[in-house]
Amino acid sequence: MSELTNTTSEYQDLKRNMIGHTQMTQEKDERIEKLKKQLQETQTLLEETEIKFGSAQIELQKVKDQLGTGMKDLTDTTDKLHKTNKARHEIEIKYGEAMEKVKALQEGMGLKDDQLERKT
Repeated sequence: MSELTNTTSEYQDLKRNMIGHTQMTQEKDERIEKLKKQLQETQTLLEETEIKFGSAQIELQKVKDQLGTGMKDLTDTTDKLHKTNKARHEIEIKYGEAMEKVKALQEGMGLKDDQLERKT
């Protein structure tokens, strides 16, 4: 009878150990599945992020190209503006000199008119 009790006791201990082991295995399997799911989600997110990053790099290159073109256009326009302002300034000086000559000639003509009036 004691042997039966010992055997039953051992059986129950083994059964508890088996249940504990089965439970631990089940928990590990659940954790593995959860980690696999997280890995899949992370890989999907990584792929999406890599695509967005590639698109952003292409867009950045386009913006850099546009900036280079814009800077070149700005430099060209600035140079043309400086040349135009210089030419305008020179023309204004020439115009001022011409106006002074015209005034001097008009004054001279006015004096001659006065002299002619006095003679007559």
